[in-house]
Amino acid sequence: MNDPSSLTTVKVEFFEDKDRTNLTFEHKGWGNSLDWVKARDWHEEQWNAVLNELKQFVESEKIG
Repeated sequence: MNDPSSLTTVKVEFFEDKDRTNLTFEHKGWGNSLDWVKARDWHEEQWNAVLNELKQFVESEKIG
């Protein structure tokens, strides 16, 4: 799975929506073996945690 020919990719796009900034997030390139499923599940859990922390940080800041 850590072979350079089988790496996953992450794409993050930010876009303006009225007075907010939203983002879309895509992590792709996963294989189908049990090891890949486990890796994908772990990454999904970690991405959710990181993105929730980012959301809390941004919402707690008084900007402007």
